[in-house]
Amino acid sequence: MYADDTSIIIADTDSNLQATASHTLEQLHEWFTSNGLLLIARKTNFLIFHPKQKIIEPQYDSSINNTDLQHPASVKFLGLDIDENLSWAEAFTNIVSKLNRSCYLFRSLGDLLDFDTLNIVYFSEIESRLRYEILLWGISGSAGKALVAQKRIIRTMAKVH
Repeated sequence: MYADDTSIIIADTDSNLQATASHTLEQLHEWFTSNGLLLIARKTNFLIFHPKQKIIEPQYDSSINNTDLQHPASVKFLGLDIDENLSWAEAFTNIVSKLNRSCYLFRSLGDLLDFDTLNIVYFSEIESRLRYEILLWGISGSAGKALVAQKRIIRTMAKVH
C-alpha cells in the first residue's frame, strides 16, 4: 500500500527548526512503517517558507533512512507549483504556457468540431483548470496574463480574430 502526497507543516524558530523537522520525520517514518506504508525518501522534498527578502542559508539537512531529502526551490502539490516564497510566479508561467498550447489545440479542433462541442472541450480542459487554480492566485496582479490567454482561446473558438 502506498500513501500519496503526505504533507507536514512545521512552524518553529530558525534555531529549533532542524531538530523539530528531524524528530517529526522520524515519527512519520515510524508511523508509515507500523501501518504498512512505504515512504520513498528519494521522492520526498522539503521547502522552507520564508519572505523573499530573507536569505536562508543552506544549513538545513533532512534525511530518512540515511537518504538525504531534496530541497528544491519549488514543488508541485496537487497540480500547483508552490515555491518557498509563496509567490505564484512559476504557477502563472506554467498555466499561461498551458493555455497558450491549448490555443493551438482549439485552432486545430475548430475545423473539425462545431461550436457546441468546442464549448464542451473548453469547459473540461480550460475552465475547470482556471477555476481550480484561481482559488489560490485569483487576486494576484499576474492573473491578467492568464485572462489574456483565456480570451485568445475564446476568440479562436468563435473564429473571431
